[in-house]
Amino acid sequence: MGIIENWTWKGFFEAVQAIGVVGGLCFAGYQLHLQTKTMQDAQQVNSATFVLKISDEFDKPKFQKLMDAIDDHASTFPIIKKFDGKLTEDYIGNFETLGNLVDDGIISEQMAYDELSYELEKAWCNNDIQRLIKKNRGADNLIGRNAMYSGFEHLAKRFLMIDHKTCSDIEKE
Repeated sequence: MGIIENWTWKGFFEAVQAIGVVGGLCFAGYQLHLQTKTMQDAQQVNSATFVLKISDEFDKPKFQKLMDAIDDHASTFPIIKKFDGKLTEDYIGNFETLGNLVDDGIISEQMAYDELSYELEKAWCNNDIQRLIKKNRGADNLIGRNAMYSGFEHLAKRFLMIDHKTCSDIEKE
Protein backbone atom coordinates (compact mmCIF):
# COMPACT_ATOMS: atom_id res chain seq x y z
CA MET A 1 0.00 0.00 0.00
CA GLY A 2 1.25 3.41 -0.88
CA ILE A 3 0.99 6.69 0.89
CA ILE A 4 -1.95 7.78 -1.21
CA GLU A 5 -3.95 4.74 -0.31
CA ASN A 6 -3.46 5.38 3.45
CA TRP A 7 -4.45 9.01 3.16
CA THR A 8 -7.41 10.14 5.27
CA TRP A 9 -9.09 13.42 5.87
CA LYS A 10 -8.21 13.22 9.55
CA GLY A 11 -4.50 12.93 8.73
CA PHE A 12 -4.75 15.80 6.29
CA PHE A 13 -6.32 18.11 8.89
CA GLU A 14 -3.74 17.10 11.51
CA ALA A 15 -0.95 18.02 9.09
CA VAL A 16 -2.59 21.37 8.27
CA GLN A 17 -3.08 22.01 11.99
CA ALA A 18 0.60 21.26 12.73
CA ILE A 19 1.71 23.56 9.92
CA GLY A 20 -0.61 26.27 11.26
CA VAL A 21 0.81 25.94 14.80
CA VAL A 22 4.40 26.13 13.53
CA GLY A 23 3.52 29.12 11.36
CA GLY A 24 1.80 30.85 14.29
CA LEU A 25 4.82 30.28 16.53
CA CYS A 26 7.14 31.69 13.88
CA PHE A 27 4.93 34.76 13.48
CA ALA A 28 4.76 35.27 17.27
CA GLY A 29 8.56 34.98 17.51
CA TYR A 30 9.00 37.55 14.75
CA GLN A 31 6.56 39.93 16.47
CA LEU A 32 8.45 39.53 19.75
CA HIS A 33 11.70 40.34 17.93
CA LEU A 34 10.16 43.49 16.44
CA GLN A 35 8.80 44.62 19.81
CA THR A 36 12.17 44.08 21.46
CA LYS A 37 13.90 46.11 18.75
CA THR A 38 11.32 48.89 19.09
CA MET A 39 11.82 49.00 22.85
CA GLN A 40 15.61 49.15 22.45
CA ASP A 41 15.28 51.99 19.95
CA ALA A 42 12.95 53.86 22.31
CA GLN A 43 15.42 53.39 25.17
CA GLN A 44 18.21 54.83 23.01
CA VAL A 45 16.09 57.87 22.18
CA ASN A 46 15.18 58.37 25.84
CA SER A 47 18.82 58.01 26.83
CA ALA A 48 19.88 60.65 24.31
CA THR A 49 17.09 62.95 25.50
CA PHE A 50 18.18 62.65 29.15
CA VAL A 51 21.85 63.27 28.29
CA LEU A 52 20.99 66.30 26.19
CA LYS A 53 18.77 67.71 28.95
CA ILE A 54 21.61 67.42 31.44
CA SER A 55 24.02 68.91 28.91
CA ASP A 56 21.58 71.79 28.36
CA GLU A 57 21.55 72.35 32.11
CA PHE A 58 25.30 72.96 31.98
CA ASP A 59 24.84 75.43 29.14
CA LYS A 60 22.72 77.70 31.29
CA PRO A 61 24.30 81.09 32.00
CA LYS A 62 24.40 80.46 35.75
CA PHE A 63 26.97 77.68 35.28
CA GLN A 64 29.04 79.24 32.48
CA LYS A 65 31.67 81.04 34.59
CA LEU A 66 32.05 78.11 36.97
CA MET A 67 32.37 75.66 34.10
CA ASP A 68 34.94 77.86 32.36
CA ALA A 69 36.93 78.22 35.60
CA ILE A 70 37.07 74.45 36.05
CA ASP A 71 37.80 73.69 32.40
CA ASP A 72 40.39 76.44 31.88
CA HIS A 73 42.40 76.16 35.09
CA ALA A 74 44.50 73.70 37.03
CA SER A 75 42.90 71.43 39.60
CA THR A 76 44.27 73.71 42.32
CA PHE A 77 42.19 76.66 41.13
CA PRO A 78 40.09 77.85 44.12
CA ILE A 79 36.52 77.20 43.00
CA ILE A 80 34.91 77.51 46.43
CA LYS A 81 36.38 80.96 47.14
CA LYS A 82 35.35 82.33 43.77
CA PHE A 83 31.88 80.79 43.41
CA ASP A 84 28.84 80.33 45.61
CA GLY A 85 28.81 76.95 47.36
CA LYS A 86 25.22 76.24 46.30
CA LEU A 87 26.11 76.91 42.68
CA THR A 88 29.02 74.47 42.91
CA GLU A 89 26.83 71.85 44.58
CA ASP A 90 24.16 72.31 41.90
CA TYR A 91 26.82 71.94 39.21
CA ILE A 92 28.25 68.69 40.56
CA GLY A 93 24.73 67.58 41.45
CA ASN A 94 24.03 67.37 37.72
CA PHE A 95 26.97 64.98 37.38
CA GLU A 96 25.60 63.01 40.32
CA THR A 97 22.24 62.70 38.55
CA LEU A 98 23.98 61.66 35.34
CA GLY A 99 26.03 59.04 37.19
CA ASN A 100 22.99 57.63 38.96
CA LEU A 101 21.04 57.40 35.70
CA VAL A 102 23.95 55.60 34.04
CA ASP A 103 24.28 53.23 37.02
CA ASP A 104 20.54 52.50 36.86
CA GLY A 105 20.74 51.75 33.12
CA ILE A 106 18.45 54.62 32.17
CA ILE A 107 21.15 56.48 30.28
CA SER A 108 23.73 54.88 28.03
CA GLU A 109 27.23 55.22 29.45
CA GLN A 110 28.56 55.78 25.93
CA MET A 111 26.18 58.68 25.31
CA ALA A 112 27.10 60.27 28.64
CA TYR A 113 30.77 59.80 27.84
CA ASP A 114 30.48 61.29 24.36
CA GLU A 115 28.61 64.35 25.60
CA LEU A 116 30.11 65.21 28.99
CA SER A 117 33.24 63.19 29.82
CA TYR A 118 35.71 66.08 29.67
CA GLU A 119 33.66 68.39 31.87
CA LEU A 120 32.93 65.59 34.32
CA GLU A 121 36.57 64.54 34.56
CA LYS A 122 37.77 68.13 35.02
CA ALA A 123 35.21 68.75 37.76
CA TRP A 124 36.05 65.49 39.54
CA CYS A 125 39.76 66.28 39.50
CA ASN A 126 39.36 69.79 40.97
CA ASN A 127 40.78 69.89 44.50
CA ASP A 128 38.07 72.19 45.88
CA ILE A 129 35.34 69.95 44.51
CA GLN A 130 37.04 66.95 46.11
CA ARG A 131 37.10 68.81 49.45
CA LEU A 132 33.42 69.74 49.07
CA ILE A 133 32.50 66.11 48.39
CA LYS A 134 34.55 64.91 51.37
CA LYS A 135 32.89 67.50 53.63
CA ASN A 136 29.39 66.53 52.49
CA ARG A 137 30.12 62.83 52.87
CA GLY A 138 31.40 63.43 56.37
CA ALA A 139 28.12 65.12 57.24
CA ASP A 140 25.88 62.29 56.00
CA ASN A 141 28.05 59.31 57.12
CA LEU A 142 26.82 57.09 54.28
CA ILE A 143 29.05 54.76 52.31
CA GLY A 144 28.88 52.96 48.99
CA ARG A 145 26.16 53.74 46.48
CA ASN A 146 24.25 55.75 49.09
CA ALA A 147 27.14 58.13 49.79
CA MET A 148 26.75 61.66 48.50
CA TYR A 149 28.08 62.08 44.97
CA SER A 150 28.77 58.35 44.55
CA GLY A 151 27.18 58.43 41.08
CA PHE A 152 29.48 61.31 40.13
CA GLU A 153 32.50 59.49 41.56
CA HIS A 154 31.72 56.20 39.84
CA LEU A 155 31.19 57.85 36.47
CA ALA A 156 34.29 60.05 36.76
CA LYS A 157 36.49 57.09 37.63
CA ARG A 158 34.95 55.06 34.81
CA PHE A 159 35.54 57.84 32.25
CA LEU A 160 39.13 58.34 33.43
CA MET A 161 39.66 54.59 33.05
CA ILE A 162 38.16 54.62 29.54
CA ASP A 163 40.52 57.47 28.62
CA HIS A 164 43.47 55.71 30.30
CA LYS A 165 44.08 58.88 32.32
CA THR A 166 44.46 60.03 35.88
CA CYS A 167 43.70 63.42 37.36
CA SER A 168 47.39 64.23 36.89
CA ASP A 169 47.01 63.56 33.17
CA ILE A 170 43.91 65.75 33.01
CA GLU A 171 45.93 68.48 34.70
CA LYS A 172 48.35 68.53 31.76
CA GLU A 173 45.65 69.05 29.13
